[in-house]
Amino acid sequence: MRDIKFRALFKHILTGKTVWNYIVVNYTLKNIKSYVQVSPWLQYTGLKDKEGQEIYEGDILKMFRRYIDPYPSDEPYEIMENLTGEVRVIASRGACIYNPFSENLIDSSNDIKKNGYINIVQYRTKLIGNKYDNPELLEQ
Repeated sequence: MRDIKFRALFKHILTGKTVWNYIVVNYTLKNIKSYVQVSPWLQYTGLKDKEGQEIYEGDILKMFRRYIDPYPSDEPYEIMENLTGEVRVIASRGACIYNPFSENLIDSSNDIKKNGYINIVQYRTKLIGNKYDNPELLEQ
């Protein structure tokens, strides 16, 4: 059974220093009187990236994907790409990358539309930041 964990970003009232605070269900928070919460509580997905780092909602992932057209019409094509996007947990789908943008590694005249959600494949995924500390990573 996996741990039910959450994290949130807190900002010190006087110094402005930010810290991540983690909780496990039934755990009591201590020593955060001097901090103001600046993010919602973000749930641990139960997944880890290929380097073993825990993946939480709001994290930004880069995922390698290789796609070969299984039903070639005129010419078969292959796409190799890095997808980058924010992690969201959807009740019906689990942990997904939301609206990822693509960096194609080989050219293709055919491209796959990336709107919506793509399921996370752990062994192809690298955690590169989160939307609170690194919002620039989500800019295309």
